[in-house]
Amino acid sequence: METSGIEVYNCKFCGQSIHYHEPRYHCISCVDYNLCASCKRNGQFSGGHTNDHIYQRIQAGVSTSSGFPLVGSGTVLQYPGLPNPFWDRMIMENRAASDRFRRLIDSIHHFISWTRVPQTGNLEPEKASYIVALLDYPEEDNIFHLFLTHSRQNRHGLVWSDYQTLLIYQRCGWEYQQGTRDHQQQIASVQPEFQLNFTPVEGGMPLLTRRGLVDMMVTEALADPQVFRERFNALLRKINGSQRALRDLQEQYEFPTEPIGSNCWPVSPDQEAVETRAIIQKEARARAASAAEPVVNPHETMNQPSDDHWDHHHHHHWAPM
Repeated sequence: METSGIEVYNCKFCGQSIHYHEPRYHCISCVDYNLCASCKRNGQFSGGHTNDHIYQRIQAGVSTSSGFPLVGSGTVLQYPGLPNPFWDRMIMENRAASDRFRRLIDSIHHFISWTRVPQTGNLEPEKASYIVALLDYPEEDNIFHLFLTHSRQNRHGLVWSDYQTLLIYQRCGWEYQQGTRDHQQQIASVQPEFQLNFTPVEGGMPLLTRRGLVDMMVTEALADPQVFRERFNALLRKINGSQRALRDLQEQYEFPTEPIGSNCWPVSPDQEAVETRAIIQKEARARAASAAEPVVNPHETMNQPSDDHWDHHHHHHWAPM
């Protein structure tokens, strides 16, 4: 039933209406079967419904740009349709990448790290920015790009930019290794009036590992699965195309060139991923905007980033967009 444009649901067990702002547990297996939080928590149900049915937790009135309701982190991910014979599901119930999805991202990491200059086999911040661009995000939504371009306004140049990226990786728990940026490149990125007193930094450039890239992609996928599907297919089209450039690094089979279907991705965004991405993105944009302001010398704090820059309550996920 609807009241003032707001649809009202009743709990099938206790009969009470489920308030607009309260979570509703919708059974995927039954027709029009909803439980309130109390009855779901106490394992109370009726009719042909059984407690082993799969639920979708829906927070009424909360949705994302795709129009799908958010689901809590403790909720089983729901997928439309049957599993794909090759891809199966891209993200597992524990919010980790499936084996096939992980292998595909490993292949993307390998391909870009060895084909983009410098051909080092590492994923420097510039290559991370390139991956975000391949996902069809505009430059203003590409945090890596913002850091790199705003580094020109900072007296520490690319050392400042690398430090901002390193902070993000550390805060999100995305695996990285420390590399050393070319000394001449460091010096050239600094404004002429600061070059005389500038000392190149050893280490300090964060190199995103394969595992780190997997975590980054999973976070982005969970934040808006159906939109990410379109973006990820765009990336695959640009890299793989008809060339079939992407191969499994372990078994050497070629990955398909066809777009990955919607049945491979969850229906609803994950609430924690959505909230965390928004907060960290806001913080990162603020950092980029303040690049020209006096800052603590990154030379002295490169390995000891301060938590004061970040929201202490959101540290599990962050997406670069």
